[in-house]
Amino acid sequence: MGQVGQAMTEVSVPHNGASRRMRELVAVAILAALGAVAFVFTMMGADPANLQQASDFELFYFPSMQAFATDPVAALPNYNAAPTPLYFLLQGGVLAVFHDPVFVRIVSVLLGLGVGWAVWTFPVSQPRRMVALAALLVSPYFRGQVWHSNGDVLALLLMLFALRPVVTARGRIIAVLMSATTVYVRQSFFFLPVYIWLRGVLQQRWKVIAPTLAAVLIGLPLLGLLMLWHGIAPPRYAGHLAADVIPATLGVGLTISALYLSPIIILRALRPRRLIHDVKSLPLAVHGVILAAAVFYAFTPHLFEEIKGGGTVFVGLKAVSNVVHLPLMAGFLPAFIVSAYAMAVSMRGDVWRNVLILAATLSMSISVLIYQRYFDPLIVLLLLLHTRRPELALLERKGMLWVMALPVAVVAIAASLTH
Repeated sequence: MGQVGQAMTEVSVPHNGASRRMRELVAVAILAALGAVAFVFTMMGADPANLQQASDFELFYFPSMQAFATDPVAALPNYNAAPTPLYFLLQGGVLAVFHDPVFVRIVSVLLGLGVGWAVWTFPVSQPRRMVALAALLVSPYFRGQVWHSNGDVLALLLMLFALRPVVTARGRIIAVLMSATTVYVRQSFFFLPVYIWLRGVLQQRWKVIAPTLAAVLIGLPLLGLLMLWHGIAPPRYAGHLAADVIPATLGVGLTISALYLSPIIILRALRPRRLIHDVKSLPLAVHGVILAAAVFYAFTPHLFEEIKGGGTVFVGLKAVSNVVHLPLMAGFLPAFIVSAYAMAVSMRGDVWRNVLILAATLSMSISVLIYQRYFDPLIVLLLLLHTRRPELALLERKGMLWVMALPVAVVAIAASLTH
């Protein structure tokens, strides 16, 4: 009888594993199918979530591409867009050669396919790659980047190559160069070369001379741009960086990124003793910073009135506060505290890998214009492809990793309803 029971156990384990695998495949397939249908709506111009990206292309990005197609040197001092010029220079070259905007879209779609290929070949487990691809399709902002030729798709492609493991000196230099090139697509990607260099030198013990020289050489043109503009953006967009509002936008940025961490937060909440232990074991300085920020926000609610956008959580809290006639801070302060602690706890374990999400969040938050589309799908890609969290490993073993794409679906629905 004991032998029979042992045999049944040995049979049931792979059966249960196969069942979990099948459930995960079905869930990912459903998400991907919904994303594919949504992509058709994006192509038809019928997805409200993409309206802002379509408008940005018509009003800012395409005129900038035309200016670079006509005279790149004359366009550089004050072209009609806020991001750094590499993408406009690239697409301006496309316009100069083909004289037809349809080729701009073709290049953008090819870049989007490149991002998909880079995700599928990223050196992580297949479930992580599958869920990341599904999240890309579900993300309204990734679809908008690709179809409406917004430049972040190029930055994402470069980032995915820069984050791949490297073992040779040549590979290290290429990683530094690719990460630094993202800053020429959008200024807020400056977190990436800083992270790549610091992690390489401090944790992976790179020989410092060659990577540093590469970083300096590729940074010199950026320094020239900053001097030309007398700021971090063309002069007509200097108002995007308001130093007095940055403390507020940093707090809002944390609530944006924490939304993508919500499945992990829920998993930790199911084990309250472990969660309390993790929170208590955080350095005293972390508690001090979070408490100080919360007190500062409580006394400076006017700063949040100057923020444009704010992401799904912030916009939702503003709507609720208007309906129930309560101050915005009554909802935002608890959301900020939960988000800040979620971010702090999520960095435990492999700190060098997990801190990248915090770095990206802070970098994307340094502007009065802080939109969900700057974080989506960036944060979910970093979460699935780069971080190492025990919760992710648990979800993967249970065949439940697909839940990490659900926050993206929530964002997609919210964006369609509140466009």
